[in-house]
Amino acid sequence: MHEKIVGAILVRKGNLLAAFAKPKVPMPQKDKLTELIVQAELVLSISRRNTSIFGEVKVVSVQHSILTIFVLPVIGDVALAFAIHGSAGVDYDYEELTGRVNKFVSDRASSANGSALNKH
Repeated sequence: MHEKIVGAILVRKGNLLAAFAKPKVPMPQKDKLTELIVQAELVLSISRRNTSIFGEVKVVSVQHSILTIFVLPVIGDVALAFAIHGSAGVDYDYEELTGRVNKFVSDRASSANGSALNKH
């Protein structure tokens, strides 16, 4: 699925920590990007209100007609939102998705002493 990723944002408390867009995929304007950041964190926040009933939130997904967006908590209060072109498909393993993403981000954060991800 990674080759289908068209863009991603890494956010904490309303602040953009990192952003990625595939070549020829336009990044949203600043106002829209700010709105997307707030939406990503809000989706996770709403879902986390039910952790006492359902357990930890692993991933939240929204499927639009042209892309699917995944929002997942990574380290502490950092959230990752990424979009893939089209559908992820019903057979995609969400445990594998969250495990791989969390490992990738954790590895990068631990190898970059003093990075924005390590500061609280």
